[in-house]
Amino acid sequence: MKKKAITVLSALIILVFTAACGGNGGGTGVDSSAGADTPQNAPAGQTASSAQTASSGQTASSGQTASSGQTAASVPSGTGKTNSVFNVPPATSVEVSTFVVSTEHADIHYPEKWSGEVTITKGKDSVSFHAGKVHLFDIVFDGDKGTVLGTIIGENKNTLVSVVNYPIPENIDDRDKYFAMQEDINVVLDYLNSNYNFVTGEITERETHVFGIDTSVVKLYYPALWNGVVTVDKDKESVRFSFDGTKLFDVLFNADEGIYIGSYKDTKVSIQTYMIDPKKYDTEEYERLCTMQEDVNVILQHLYTEDNFKKK
Repeated sequence: MKKKAITVLSALIILVFTAACGGNGGGTGVDSSAGADTPQNAPAGQTASSAQTASSGQTASSGQTASSGQTAASVPSGTGKTNSVFNVPPATSVEVSTFVVSTEHADIHYPEKWSGEVTITKGKDSVSFHAGKVHLFDIVFDGDKGTVLGTIIGENKNTLVSVVNYPIPENIDDRDKYFAMQEDINVVLDYLNSNYNFVTGEITERETHVFGIDTSVVKLYYPALWNGVVTVDKDKESVRFSFDGTKLFDVLFNADEGIYIGSYKDTKVSIQTYMIDPKKYDTEEYERLCTMQEDVNVILQHLYTEDNFKKK
């Protein structure tokens, strides 16, 4: 199942740690002339310029600025278990008064101001939103339709959340109001980020075959496939991952460098990734290194389920 990630929800900033792995040896947003082992930081605060078309043939409506006033960043493609090297759900400030639609998958929050005008219909794996005869959108769980909103990272399983938008009739009165109702999918997304371990804009598969790495702060989990293959160097302040001298990424504790992803108890946790120069490797070697690097997602998935871990 291949689906496109939504990039037009302007209520959120998506922080993407961009490495030189674009899946085709060309890199993603990295100047290869900078040389290997160059730390890569996230291009935070980018604004998505246009909507991507969903697999159902519908185009997501352009986002309206929500209460947080943040903007969406475009998400580059990756080669691992998600669509980017990794994606840190933002800590959002939810200020919109909402009503709640409870499902077995998640609680869906939608603005209270529409409660008298929008009709909610719940299915086993979906929630449909109508305003009179106008079908606004569906929230779909673990389905193969629509545009990806993101993935809820669960302790035992992950849940994919998607949205299917429907066209607003051209001859309807007060058409802008219906567009506003559609655009308030931003509020749904805002609360998913606030209430769950939610990876925005990503289809994230759960890696179950892992090995543990004891550290001075918290136990990390990395795919068993790389046990004994990737070199793991530890000290009190960091865990550094490399392969045959090529730096992949570091997990840092109370460090000033890297990108801060959250805290475990009172310890700040950051991630530092490094550029991998595609000119130094053949295609197979390069893609293998990229996969090793992108599997930092597995570490994040397990961190997000720790009771004492608080996301940024």
